[in-house]
Amino acid sequence: MNVAQNALVSGKESRRWGNAHPNMVPYEIFEAKDRAIVIAVGSDAQWIACMRALGLPQLADDAALKTNAGRLEARERIVAAIGARVRERTAAEWHSALDAAGVPSGLVKGVLESLADVEASALTGVAPQAPGSVRLPPPKLDEHGAEIRAKGWGAFA
Repeated sequence: MNVAQNALVSGKESRRWGNAHPNMVPYEIFEAKDRAIVIAVGSDAQWIACMRALGLPQLADDAALKTNAGRLEARERIVAAIGARVRERTAAEWHSALDAAGVPSGLVKGVLESLADVEASALTGVAPQAPGSVRLPPPKLDEHGAEIRAKGWGAFA
């Protein structure tokens, strides 16, 4: 949505951003010593806290980087400095330090790791603590396909 809005306002085609945020710096994934971590700085106060937690006081004290507008201008320099620093320690160590400083961050997990702690029904895939109920099992592949192709989305009315 941010990318689309930027394109509409500027009239310029957007570049591909991958996992980076087009309007905030730093707000993306960094590779730590052992795995990826996302760091999501959403305010100028978080910027200072983040740089202090990462041990990058020279960036925290740089007047040109005090606002997000300045950080957008210096994106490449900032991302390079943070990337080099984050590679020095494990993602869990950084996450702990950033959390203590009040900076949003999180470990990037694979699908199996993400699902390891989830208790869900093998039939429905819904966690038992989720509100609501499941009335019917999910349809088999193409079970209602002919009806949907014949009636379109009206098949569900």
